[in-house]
Amino acid sequence: DYQERRLYCDDDNTRFKCNPQSVFDGGSSLEYLGTDSSDYFNFYELKSDYGWNEIVDFTYGLENNLATIESFLDVDRAIWMLAFNNVLVNLDSYTGPFKQNYYMIKDDNDRFMSIVWDLNQCLGSFTMIESGGGPGSPTDLSDVTDMDLFLRDDDESFPLIYQLLSVPRYRKMYVAHVKTMLEENFSDGSYYSRAEEIQDVISDEVSAEPNGFYSSTQFAANLYETQGEGGGPGGGGVFGISEVMDPRVDYLEGLPEWSYIAPTISDVQTSPASITAYVTATITATIENATYAYVGYRNDWQDVFEKIEMFDDGAHGDGASGDGVYGVQIATTSKDIHYYVYADNAEAGKFSPVRAEHEFYDLIIEADVVINEMMPNNNVSVTDQDGEYDDWIELYNNTGLNIDLSGYYLSDKPTADPLAWEFPEGTTIGANEYLIIWADEDTLQDGLHANFKLSSSGETVVFTDAGGFEINKVKMPEMSSGTTYGRYPNGTGAFMRMFPTYAASNSYTALSIEQELADMDVLLYPNPVSDLLTIYFGSNEAEIVQVYDVSGSLVYQSEIISDSQIDVSEWHKGFYLVVFPELGKTKKMIKR
Repeated sequence: DYQERRLYCDDDNTRFKCNPQSVFDGGSSLEYLGTDSSDYFNFYELKSDYGWNEIVDFTYGLENNLATIESFLDVDRAIWMLAFNNVLVNLDSYTGPFKQNYYMIKDDNDRFMSIVWDLNQCLGSFTMIESGGGPGSPTDLSDVTDMDLFLRDDDESFPLIYQLLSVPRYRKMYVAHVKTMLEENFSDGSYYSRAEEIQDVISDEVSAEPNGFYSSTQFAANLYETQGEGGGPGGGGVFGISEVMDPRVDYLEGLPEWSYIAPTISDVQTSPASITAYVTATITATIENATYAYVGYRNDWQDVFEKIEMFDDGAHGDGASGDGVYGVQIATTSKDIHYYVYADNAEAGKFSPVRAEHEFYDLIIEADVVINEMMPNNNVSVTDQDGEYDDWIELYNNTGLNIDLSGYYLSDKPTADPLAWEFPEGTTIGANEYLIIWADEDTLQDGLHANFKLSSSGETVVFTDAGGFEINKVKMPEMSSGTTYGRYPNGTGAFMRMFPTYAASNSYTALSIEQELADMDVLLYPNPVSDLLTIYFGSNEAEIVQVYDVSGSLVYQSEIISDSQIDVSEWHKGFYLVVFPELGKTKKMIKR
């Protein structure tokens, strides 16, 4: 399920757990051991039905085909993993002496992806840097905090590091990712606040644990100082988190690489800003101090980013030659496009957005009628004409004219069966109006009922016109109960998680729904609300309660004491956020 949702592959794809039977025999090093697959059995655990020949081929390619490595390895994901291991001193990993605790999973593009796992001894808890030293070496905190930024780059027995960091551009990308991790999490000390928040989650359970390895006092103090005497391999106590990371930040920021001036990338845009299908779009960016730049773009979530060089020569939609504006023209399709910009010079590189490739800009393809909102796992929002809570897909007509949808198609199988369900003859969508299709596999019911359902674990839905032209192709991620995936701004924008706005304009609450959905308990509270909402408090202390509708408008605020009721009989149908600012808590409710 995880692979289908996140990695563009399914349970038939090759999957290795890189965890050797003996950590002292070379580990899951990705070294080429010859053509006999049995030579790999002690170093990798095959978790799929087949794949031994594929790990043989991969290790051979890693050693001998570096020029084509992007065709069989997700290089950016691998660089992120290596950068993560180094910044967080995660030595019980591929980067450490035992070369373990990661997965190699093959996607549908025939590329292996490296996925880190087992992080209980990162942040310097695993202190053995070199296997040759044996247990007890090192125990010095400075060996951890001052660990080499390019650890293993000269060691051929770590070919993933040795090979990737031998390529100057990959090396600069690696440093760029390291800088992003530091700047966003560690340089400002925000990691420590996050650690305190996480510690609070289980502090009561730690205190109540009768068989704990460490006391509650040690548990609290280990945020900032060494505790105990039984740390991981390497011996000694468990270093404090800030005791490792604060000097680690100072060490990394004191390296020459931090004084190198990377390019600055700004004013990234497309021309025209909104485009229709099958035309040429120009992507431009103002880039200073660069000698090379490219755009990475793709037409769908599962596609590999295609990289095309940008120029400042006046011939690529970039304006005047030498004006610092780089440009490139790309041919678009009917699908929305993801893209990012990378630039470097002789010393340093920079991404925009900085977390690329796995964050990116959206280039929205305009169409007259679009998929506007989708709701899987509908158990609360609205019912069809028979009173059933079915999944639904909402279309929106961006034009001022009625449009005949006779012979158009919807499908949740864009490759195997893109014309799975045909709109009935005579189906129209009014000017600037919405049209709802129930995705319930019940085509015998009256109205528009498709012959497929939506999956809350994530899937792709395609909307095709009568001529077989793909108008929209939307990749929906894993969705929480009671939420939808819709365009914002309505009809034209990129997709995001939101609360249902059935047959109405999509709204993005001022409370930042994306963050609220990530933080909140998405079970409806209470469900349903008819006339009165009762809020229970465990004490008599006064608290502020605020209620927001899906447009972000404050519809109720009061200071309440103990248990209280709110009259909601005059509120419209829909979802509301109940916010307790003083407690930092949010709940979601529905008004029917």
